[in-house]
Amino acid sequence: MSALYDLANTVIPGLTADENIRLVKRIGAGGFGTVYTAWGHESDFAVKCTPASDDPKSLEYRLMQKEITAHRKVSSHPNVVSYYTTHVQGGVAFHIMNHVRGGNLFNAIRRGAFDNNAQHVKNGMLSLLGALQYAHQRGVYHCDIKPENILCCREDGTGFRLADFGVSTESRTTRFVGTDAYIPPEGFSWRNKAYSSAASDKWAATIVLINMLGGDPWAQADFRDSFYMEFRRDEKYLIRTCGVTAKANAFLRRCLAEDPAARPSIEEMMEELASIDKFTVDGFWPERPDESPTTPREVSLPPLPPSFLLPELDDGDDSAAESTGLPTPLSPLVALVKAPKSPSLRHVLRRAFKSRPVRVVAQKPVVVACAVVRRVRRASL
Repeated sequence: MSALYDLANTVIPGLTADENIRLVKRIGAGGFGTVYTAWGHESDFAVKCTPASDDPKSLEYRLMQKEITAHRKVSSHPNVVSYYTTHVQGGVAFHIMNHVRGGNLFNAIRRGAFDNNAQHVKNGMLSLLGALQYAHQRGVYHCDIKPENILCCREDGTGFRLADFGVSTESRTTRFVGTDAYIPPEGFSWRNKAYSSAASDKWAATIVLINMLGGDPWAQADFRDSFYMEFRRDEKYLIRTCGVTAKANAFLRRCLAEDPAARPSIEEMMEELASIDKFTVDGFWPERPDESPTTPREVSLPPLPPSFLLPELDDGDDSAAESTGLPTPLSPLVALVKAPKSPSLRHVLRRAFKSRPVRVVAQKPVVVACAVVRRVRRASL
């Protein structure tokens, strides 16, 4: 795997016999590979590099063939990144694809590309749902829909292209695959039963829509997550926390029904989405009906597993705070009074709580910080 992180200037065969492609710059990395920009004969490409093997019985070989087969089946759709070919050399598979220059959707959301722009949101989501509809009709299920895997043709967030079919499947059912925040509740069932791959993609696409509207509803759709449990209890949870309109709220709650069979089809989602003229209310300020904008809000955070706990920090120990990237514990426990040093994490903390004073009740200050970091973990990477 270490070789995958130093492949700049590597030369690989191109799309024709007399063409070579040179890897130029790394532009992304994930758990399954690294992506580089590359230059060929008067054309630029994106090249995804993953571990490879010539042994048909090896896991690397089977994963490579599965990704190639799935991506090739859907590559012709205008809202899917175009796949060209794959070359294997030196134990590395080089997947050559079209270079989409506008970056990913996650960065576009952080830049505010969709703020107060209902038509922009609608066009993007219809493009994404169209790509999923096309894939499902051909028996391909993405299984890892999230903003990081959706590319934009332009920096303003327009021109969606679905990317990264590394964990996709052609099976109608799957088991706990993807990214926690985008996995449906049936994926966290203690029974560990297989669940619908298509329903999983539709659920994840709905969470992406909420992200585009400025929301980050929960860390995982599981009873251990207090934010998700509040969503289940309160019909107006998304109105209060994301400022969505009543019509958008009704649509989102149907798409996020706990029963997969109760969720609308992709065709129904596209039809209803096209009928929504406004997704968020003007001048939204997240508050409960019984409190003023300056009243600290009591937040009950779920217990965290031992893997998320850090050593306790002494009051005023700035060096310890710097080493963990978390705020120094304060008394009383008011999160966000002293923001973390990471600009990206500080930005998302402000976005998550809308710059309001939040009084957090917990036994240990560090547990509070860990819970907040877990909730906005994507921005801290």
